[in-house]
Order: sequence, then structure tokens, then C-alpha cells
Amino acid sequence: MITARKSKKILVSNDKNSIIETQLGNKKIVKLEEWTEYNPEKFPELKNLKINDDSVLKAHIKELNKSKRVVILELKDGLYLRTRHYIGFLQLGDIKLIIRPKIEKFDLMQLIVYVFNLQKIDLKNTNYNFDNMGFIDLLIIQLEREIRKFWRKGFLKNYELKRENLSTIRGKIDIKKVVSQGGIRSAQIPCNYYDRSNNNLINQILVSGLKLGIQLTTLQEIRINLIQLYKTLKISIDPINLNLKNFKKANKSLNRLSRAYEPILNLVHLLWSRNVPNIYGKYEELPLPGFLLDMNKFFEDLISKFLQESLRDYEVQPQYSFSDMISYNPKYNPKKRQMKRRIFPDIVIFKDSKSFAVLDAKYRDLWNKNIPIKWLYQLCVYSLNPLSNGKSFIVYPSTEEGVRDAKIEVKNPITHKGFSTVILKPLRIPQLIEVINSKDPKLMKHFAYKLITDNN
Repeated sequence: MITARKSKKILVSNDKNSIIETQLGNKKIVKLEEWTEYNPEKFPELKNLKINDDSVLKAHIKELNKSKRVVILELKDGLYLRTRHYIGFLQLGDIKLIIRPKIEKFDLMQLIVYVFNLQKIDLKNTNYNFDNMGFIDLLIIQLEREIRKFWRKGFLKNYELKRENLSTIRGKIDIKKVVSQGGIRSAQIPCNYYDRSNNNLINQILVSGLKLGIQLTTLQEIRINLIQLYKTLKISIDPINLNLKNFKKANKSLNRLSRAYEPILNLVHLLWSRNVPNIYGKYEELPLPGFLLDMNKFFEDLISKFLQESLRDYEVQPQYSFSDMISYNPKYNPKKRQMKRRIFPDIVIFKDSKSFAVLDAKYRDLWNKNIPIKWLYQLCVYSLNPLSNGKSFIVYPSTEEGVRDAKIEVKNPITHKGFSTVILKPLRIPQLIEVINSKDPKLMKHFAYKLITDNN
């Protein structure tokens, strides 16, 4: 393994808390945190910072702003940036934006390993220097380790039909080809035969994932190791273009012999798609080089999986539709319109065929920040549904000590009598990881039950 080499960096400011670093060639690295606003007045480092005068680049930034993943605006006095619930990096010409999660990166990797059923490895026990490593690099190291694991065990082999002219008969003679060419006219005979090969679609996706990792990693020592592994594997396995069709085909081909490949296929797909799919199954490609992970969707998947595994005697249904809660009265619908949007709570939980809890999982620190009014309206509507039993829950992540539940009462403005309650549930990430790693069914059930009930 090649040890890390520190690249020569010159800080823009003597302040160690500066968000900007300058590397050789006057290339800038801007280190940001999720859910944060940056302007030249508050962060003087952003003054006079400009993006390359490239029409294509600026068109892509405009598209990125429209998607609301990140807001990037050029002001008269510098650069304005606003991050949301996406983490990763973006390359804007000579400027690289790195958006870091507030969750400690090794804790986040443990959660990703859990959600995607990946091999649990000790990332810290390597020769890599993790001090300046980004989250994307941890994902790529995980990919490398997963691929090496399958390489050591021997890659999956499938029988593939081959059609070749051979001097010795193998398999069956290709009669149709013999007839079409007017008989056997040389010492070689057209044959059809099956050959066991590791050059199949699943392995091709893995090798192509390595190639993608080479492009995405931010550290040279990781890139060197990936290139060495890629060159070795592509001798017998052909890289292919990664696209949605190939991912679907590979997942459809999984059987009892190849099911172990499902987690690593998901990891390659995560790196390729840049974003996890939304609930409608649509995928959006980033217009710029980089990687952005939708932490809101990931947090929802994390909560869903944890509740499903921990509450075995409950039915946990993600994206349950309140399809008939709001609709036109058929007698008073002269335009014959349909409600275009249904109400989808993130999770509805049933016990003995009866609704038990309705909740949303939101990736935002609601202990230190107010709940957005749009979310509150959404949770109020959930709480008024008979399935909610007068309560709805919003689960949010926290890394702080001493956090506890908060309640918002929905009341009749005249009588002040309560209709329903919205309960804000903090989920301490370190504690969740501890519970998951314990693999204790009783502890997991107790912890999960507290998330879906009113503790008070």
C-alpha cells in the first residue's frame, strides 16, 4: 500500500479556520458545511473570488442553482454560497467546493455500510492519511476493499455462448454458418460452444466502478492504488458504460449464487448516479464534475431499514400513500380535475393491521433550528388523518447531548381545544450506531419503539 503524501498547500489566511485553501496553480478549495449560508460580508475569504469566465460552466451552475442542491451566485464583492442537505464536492473550473456533513465522517460511513449491507472494514486501520480526506474518498476506499474481497475469493463466472472458427471441434458445429458459406472451405470449422468466463455484466460494472472512482477521488495515493487494481482486472474483464439500463439488467440477473454482489452494485450505482433516486424513480445527473449525496433521502432510508429490522412484530411501510385524504368532491368538480399530488408520509407503521404511527424523517438539526413552516404544515396534515391517532412524528438527526422531544399542539383557534400533536424526535447518531453495532434484538426494539411513541 502506498502511504499518503501531503500536497503543498498555502493558506489564504493565517486563520486556521479559513474556509479557503490555495494549492499550486492558484487552484482554490472551499470547505463548506451542509445547511449553511456563506457570503462575503461574513466570510471575507469569499471577497473577489470569481468563477472562470466560461459560458458552459456558468450555464451548468445556473442549472445547479435551479435544482436547489447548492446555490452559487457571483456578487459584485465576491461569491455567495448556500448549502442544503447535499454533501460531496463540485469542481467549478479552478474552484473546488467541498460540502462536509456535520455527522463525523467515520460515523457516516458506518451508517452507509449498514444501509447498503456492505462489508464492515476498519477504515482507520490503513496506510492512508485521513486528516484531509473527504467523504467521497471513504466511499471509494470502501469500493476498493469490496472489489478486492471478491477478487481474492474469485469473481463470479457465467457460461457465455461463443461462436468461433476452430481447428478442433468444440461444442456443436454451426450448421447454419457452414451452409451459408457453401460448406467447409478451410481447416477451421464454425463452432458454437459455452465457455465459463468472469467477463460478465456484474463484474464489468465493478471494473467500471473502479474507473469512476479514479475520476472522483480527491487524493493521489488512492488514485494510484485504484489504477493498479483497474489495470490488473481489465485484462480479463471489459469495462462498460455505466447506465441505468445496465444496472437494472445486472440486478435482475442476481440469483442465489450472485446475491452477494448486490451491496457492491448498489455502491457503484450510488457513485454513478450522484444522487439517490427520488420516490418516483427518476435519476438526475449532475451538470458538473463532482458528487453530491442527498442526505435527506439517505436518512429516510436509514430510519426505514432500522425500524423494519428492529420492529419485527410491526409492519413498517415506507412511502405509504394517503391517496384519498384530499380529493375533489365528484358532485362539485365541473372541470373533472384530479389531484396531481398525493400525500406520502415517509413511514407508516401498523400493528395487528391497525395503524400505530405516522412519521417523517428529515435531515436537519431541528434542535438548534426552527422547523420550516412547510414541514410543519405537512406534519399537521398527517396528524389530522385518522391513521395517525391524533399524533405525527418527525425524526431528525442530532449529535448533541441532552436533546429531548418537543411537541407542537394543533388547536381549535376558538375553543383552544387540541386537535392533534406534532412530536419532534431527536435521534442521536452516536447512540444509534452503538445500538446497531450491538446487534441485540431487545436493545434495538426498545430504541426503535421510543422513536415511534410519545415518551411522555
